[in-house]
Amino acid sequence: MPSTEQPTLTALWAKSAKRPRPEPVSDDDEDDLVVIARVQEAERARRVVAAAAVSPTSSPQSPLSPREVGQQRAALRAIIEAPSGAAAQREYDAATGQWSSSWPAGPTTEPAVDDDLVSSDYEDENDNDDDAGDELVKCADDEDEEVADPNQVIEAAVYEWRFNNTAFISPDHPLFDIPYFGQVARSVGTAEQQCKDRWREEEVDSRRNPKKIGLYAMIAEFGKDAATRRPLEQTTMSILEARKWANERERALIAEHGGPLRDYDLRCQQTLNLTLGGQGTAVSMFYAQRALAIYRWTRKVKPALQAFYEREGHLRVPSGHIEEGVRLGSTVADMRHSRTHLAGFPERMEWLLARGWVESEKVARWEDIKAALESFFLREGHLRVKNGHWECGLRLGEIVRWIKERQYYIRDHPERIEWLRQHGWAEKEREEQWRDVQCALLSYYNREGHLMVPKRHMENGMRLGGIVSDMRQGHFLNGHPERKAWVNARGWVVCVGEWRWQRAKAALESFLTREGHLQVPLPHKENGYALGSCVWNIRKNQHFVKGHPKRAQWCYNNGFRMRSRDEQADRRLWLELGVELRV
Repeated sequence: MPSTEQPTLTALWAKSAKRPRPEPVSDDDEDDLVVIARVQEAERARRVVAAAAVSPTSSPQSPLSPREVGQQRAALRAIIEAPSGAAAQREYDAATGQWSSSWPAGPTTEPAVDDDLVSSDYEDENDNDDDAGDELVKCADDEDEEVADPNQVIEAAVYEWRFNNTAFISPDHPLFDIPYFGQVARSVGTAEQQCKDRWREEEVDSRRNPKKIGLYAMIAEFGKDAATRRPLEQTTMSILEARKWANERERALIAEHGGPLRDYDLRCQQTLNLTLGGQGTAVSMFYAQRALAIYRWTRKVKPALQAFYEREGHLRVPSGHIEEGVRLGSTVADMRHSRTHLAGFPERMEWLLARGWVESEKVARWEDIKAALESFFLREGHLRVKNGHWECGLRLGEIVRWIKERQYYIRDHPERIEWLRQHGWAEKEREEQWRDVQCALLSYYNREGHLMVPKRHMENGMRLGGIVSDMRQGHFLNGHPERKAWVNARGWVVCVGEWRWQRAKAALESFLTREGHLQVPLPHKENGYALGSCVWNIRKNQHFVKGHPKRAQWCYNNGFRMRSRDEQADRRLWLELGVELRV
């Protein structure tokens, strides 16, 4: 059982002093930051004194229970974080009043209070803006939000989580359908988009910074799909008023629903929040963020951009690039996407534009690719770039393949597609290949008068014989009736074996009609066809007739002799070929 004795002023000061205080980032910054550090220490000391002045005391006659100790510590922490003595008193009154009035009747035996749980785990997941003064001495390339104008009109919202999907969490769970309330009041984006961004951040933070209780613990245990998330209220007003409104509404909703989480295993009126809500004073937070933003731009970001520009000649910083200790790649991405460092500072934009600033790297990248494609087109007359080709320092062959296969750079850009088509662009690789094959076939047909291309024939540097063999299996033709009509008009033959037999049969019929038999001499040619050699192949190798009983039957019926000197061997061979012999 932890001690219920009231903490002394020295103990409170020691506790507040445990927070780490980074050293100045450089000797040049020491003069600027020492004043900030002194102000921070004085502010903490004032808050500690205020906490000691308004804290209730306990006596041996009325010792505090462990649960009341936890309540008192939470109230003291809220006082230390308050901006002034009067506000601290109000915070304390509100905290103790909410906790004492809304606390439900619990078990008769008081549970032990875990000091570590109270001191470290009772931190609000959405309280990312505590200790704004300490943030001033963080490294200049942190990703905090920048605020430029206190009168800027923004959208703010209060949202909730409820773990109530019965597919993931049982309705009997003590925290089923228990709400968690959060707020967003950012200078960029609509209220709905801010909520979605914040929900994604909470999902990631639940893995990076796991907690034993609260929202992060529920996400880790049941997953985000177990929860229903929705914006509850939203408003549009100046940034200071919006943040003040968000703080008030978040605290009010937490109070209305039973206050912060008290028991992870007890079904009672409570929320998943670990604090009373709110993110400090909106005014102090705004000016702290503004000071930090000016510091970053002046001391870190601008010198890094200037150094990169002097070396490279442009400001198209690659993603992940680090310049003089600044994560310049991600910083430039934030400047383009979220207007970080630029909102409310037109002189900064003028400075960037004078050094070739581009608002979108994708647009600039397309202009580079377009220039390379134009260079290739002027030289080659087409845009059929081979894989592996380099043009103007770009891997143009690979880029063209990405454009065709994955629609890179042209998806949702019809004007770019139109420009490509004007330069002979084929959106599918197979269409380009067919154009090349068609040109080769036409060249062969104009010279030979047919499309019976030998298997190993080369035409215009293309293995046309092998391609024609594949076309007979359906390549380039299946699903394209216009292509089939084009080749059929030029005497296309699908089955070469059948075509050759018809030629041989026509020559045999011509010889039979004139001579009255089919005993063709070996050197004989019929109408330019080597009929003698064909007959010799039929007799020796059963060419054309082996495996084709109908062809063999036609030959037998027209007096063709397989073995002219051995009638018995001739009959046996005809029977093997499936011929019905005459009796």
